[in-house]
Amino acid sequence: MKMRSSKFLPKISFQILLSHFLFSLCFFQRLSKTADKYSGGFFDFVGVAPRVLGTSSITYISILFIPIAGMAFDVCGKVFSNMYYPTQTQIHVELESRDFAEKRKSRRRHMSTNQSNADRNTWRA
Repeated sequence: MKMRSSKFLPKISFQILLSHFLFSLCFFQRLSKTADKYSGGFFDFVGVAPRVLGTSSITYISILFIPIAGMAFDVCGKVFSNMYYPTQTQIHVELESRDFAEKRKSRRRHMSTNQSNADRNTWRA
């Protein structure tokens, strides 16, 4: 079965995802304030999101730098693992190149023995 390429999937930018996250956070905050009146204190975290997002700039720095640091850590780990532990594809390519080199070497040996026999036969004739 042929896999579909990713060109059919919608491309969502980081800004859209971040704005959706912040909008959802504010929307559910308002919803929890409304529901808290009727539930009798079931929602304990009412008021946390506006306080955190409104009073601390470290929140915005964390939203920006934690994913970047995570991606950098992931890339460094993958580079390190590729340097010391080859992938299965790299192993197969190396084995194939060895087999190709051995076939080429045996073909050269075979051709050189055939040529020397041919030279001997023409010399004798």
